[in-house]
Amino acid sequence: MCSKLSAISVMIAAVLAVCSKSLEATSIYTIEQAVALAQERNPDILVARRKVTEARGGFIEARSGYLPSLSSSGLYDKRQTQSETNLRQEDYNAILKLEQNLYTGGAVTSQVAIARLYIAKANYDHQETTSRVIMDARIAFNELLLNRAKVRV
Repeated sequence: MCSKLSAISVMIAAVLAVCSKSLEATSIYTIEQAVALAQERNPDILVARRKVTEARGGFIEARSGYLPSLSSSGLYDKRQTQSETNLRQEDYNAILKLEQNLYTGGAVTSQVAIARLYIAKANYDHQETTSRVIMDARIAFNELLLNRAKVRV
């Protein structure tokens, strides 16, 4: 019985020694480094950044309503006939259109205004998400320091 307890205690001591060495090998972060790492890798912040980019793209799309549009289409058709006719055997058709809106009833102006508001909303959401992640990282870091201090006591 005594030999079993001594063997178990030797094993526990060896595991603790290995664990303490592996803990010493890990890098130690300051609170600023932890916050910077959280800002860099947090998926919520990455999504918020993408939404800001998306909102800017929507603004460019809305602003394009002021520009003229160019469209083209074409057709080529070849007939197969069994008897000789005076009709052409090949038809060609090409259309090129350049259109400019002269009056849209304020639709383009409204779309641009909505796109600007959407950019502002996306920026505010990004700021809110970033602030929340920073707060959570600081709370977690300070709780970790508190728990380490409690373990030492």
